[in-house]
Amino acid sequence: MAEAKKVYRKNKKNGVTYIYLDEPYWDAAAKMGRHRVKCIGKVGPDGEDVYNKAYKASLEDDRPVMVSKTVQLGERMILDKVSSFTGLKRVLRKSFAKEDGDYILALVYFVICTGDPLYLAEHWCAQRGIEGKFSSQASSKFLEKINEDKVNEFFREWMIEHSDKRTLLFDITSISSYSNNLSHVERGHNRDNENLEQINLALLSSYGSMLPLLFSRTDGSLNDSVQLKSMVETIKKLGIDWIALTADRGFYSDSNLRMLHEEGMHFTLPVPSSVSWQKELIDSYRKDIYSPKNLIADEDSIIYAATKCDRSSPYGRVWKHVYYDASRKERVIADLMKRISRCLDALDNGNALNASDSSFAEKYIIVKETPKRGRKVSVNQNAVDAFISAQACWWAIISNCEKDASKALSSYRQRNEVEVLFDDFKNSLTGDRTRSHGDSTLFGRLFILFVALIVAVKLRMMVNAIPGKERKWWNWKEFLRHSSTYGKCSFSGKYKDVYTAPTKGQRMIFNALGISYMWNGKLVTLKDSETVEAEACDDESGVNDIAQNTEPDES
Repeated sequence: MAEAKKVYRKNKKNGVTYIYLDEPYWDAAAKMGRHRVKCIGKVGPDGEDVYNKAYKASLEDDRPVMVSKTVQLGERMILDKVSSFTGLKRVLRKSFAKEDGDYILALVYFVICTGDPLYLAEHWCAQRGIEGKFSSQASSKFLEKINEDKVNEFFREWMIEHSDKRTLLFDITSISSYSNNLSHVERGHNRDNENLEQINLALLSSYGSMLPLLFSRTDGSLNDSVQLKSMVETIKKLGIDWIALTADRGFYSDSNLRMLHEEGMHFTLPVPSSVSWQKELIDSYRKDIYSPKNLIADEDSIIYAATKCDRSSPYGRVWKHVYYDASRKERVIADLMKRISRCLDALDNGNALNASDSSFAEKYIIVKETPKRGRKVSVNQNAVDAFISAQACWWAIISNCEKDASKALSSYRQRNEVEVLFDDFKNSLTGDRTRSHGDSTLFGRLFILFVALIVAVKLRMMVNAIPGKERKWWNWKEFLRHSSTYGKCSFSGKYKDVYTAPTKGQRMIFNALGISYMWNGKLVTLKDSETVEAEACDDESGVNDIAQNTEPDES
């Protein structure tokens, strides 16, 4: 007899999809195959299978008695530590309610640990003892529930809690898409140089904490200036009015600066080399930049800086900072001399240059050939002098809030960390493609990835703060991988839970992050940075809460 299979059939009258058990069999009398079809339930509103009582009873009768259940806890313990420490869990529960907030965190944990598509979360969550319906249909339904009103509520609460009220770092990336069904997907400047349509994603992060604060999606064809204005409008709608934006030179334009000034926004922006006043400013300081008062302490370079206050600019009072990296200039000149020397040797020996060196030699090397003296090769000193006196390794920053050149430079350099955030978003968290076939789930998926980025960034900072020798030079991903096998086995009846013996590496990870865990029947916790052992609590549920690093209901 063939095995019975579940069959789904939609009733055209009431629109309900019923579930049937279809059992094929051979009718010996009729000498033909027949089917026994029995209704066992229907599909619920969230896409889950809802079985009737009779079928449930038959399942209970046939189901083997579960003696124990084992769940993996290590990854959850680490990620729960991060989400609780940052206040992320509390803000999610406040913005989305407890059940939905915890569902978001479950999907976030799955993305961080696996990098797989969300429709594969069901089995992973079950292995970690995370309760809820995480099937493909259920997760899609949930993503549709994540609307912009709830997300904006989260953004506001999150920004109030984690911005240092000083500087916000702003940048934009593009996310490529193969889908033709997404309204925001259009042709535009693809920052990954892919021949695909895209959507643009703008990210705002905190200068102080380096945590992502807000994201915004826009049409893939929009330029940077339009997206900057859109982000400013979003910030103002959230009621945040103490913003100082730092972005890259791609956002510098007269219209942008006027817009920021009119909106009452502070800004710190590097100036493109093509701007005429920057060239004049550099020339005015070229002879006087070498001064002890202009020197900025820097580990990698010798940087000099000077500042001019402009009270008559169309953007209000601004400070124009000019910088010169002397050590980098020397390296650039040395590289030029090495390349000229290499080309001279090749030409003297009659060797051919490649296309790149050939173009370079035309500018910096003079080759003369005469019938009597033959080939004569010399350096074009005028071109070399022009290069040395050029504005390479000079640059400028304009700000209407930061009058200190050193602080303005530090703020701009911190913005480079946003590039690292986008790298994590696209590579570690699979944010390089939209991976959604409709608008109804795209925004929800982007929000899940955004929250995952918050957790990943904070975990990376926590791990990097631990001296390398104390963490075996592992990174944050290795912390999760090495801790994944630590778990708990729950038995039926009155038996207490049994925890797996943590390895030496797992104990190192939990101790370094300040996470309590069970070892040799005792609860290991931290006090004043020293590991102490305490007897396990008699209350079994209390031990579970501590060992799993969970906290009481914050709502």
